[in-house]
Amino acid sequence: MRIYQSILTYLLLFLTLSLVLKFFGVLFISGSEILSYGLIFFGISSVYISFGNRQKYSLFLGSVIFLAGLLIFIVERFLIFWDSSILLSASAFITGISFLMLFLDELKNKIYLFISAFFILVGFLFTILLGHISLLLFFNSIFDVIINYWLIVLIVLGILILIKWEERA
Repeated sequence: MRIYQSILTYLLLFLTLSLVLKFFGVLFISGSEILSYGLIFFGISSVYISFGNRQKYSLFLGSVIFLAGLLIFIVERFLIFWDSSILLSASAFITGISFLMLFLDELKNKIYLFISAFFILVGFLFTILLGHISLLLFFNSIFDVIINYWLIVLIVLGILILIKWEERA
């Protein structure tokens, strides 16, 4: 429980610092982009702490939070119009990937793999049938995010190392 207090403390510090820098004109990002960073950070932290520790609910929820933050970031950053096709497809993909994380945490439990495959397939079907989302554009967007925001990834990794170090102390 103490580790989650540390995560929340770092998250609040990050959000506060981001909002202050935005207020003084140092950062030129929207409030929803700051929110997406917060969700991504909290989700990664939860997954990192939960993975391998038999904390299924925390792992699943952390995966959902991370992927929701990533979705908000991609939609905001690449000016994608929100509609039902994005929401339905993204919800299915997020659920499927979160179940995949549960399977990776406990490889013996194959039901998570089947549930994951079902939801990911449903996500692909929504994407193909509704036709408003290009999978190539989506994967290119993720690649662009990784290329453009590698520094943020390094900062998050540094914070995760601090959290793990604090957990051992």
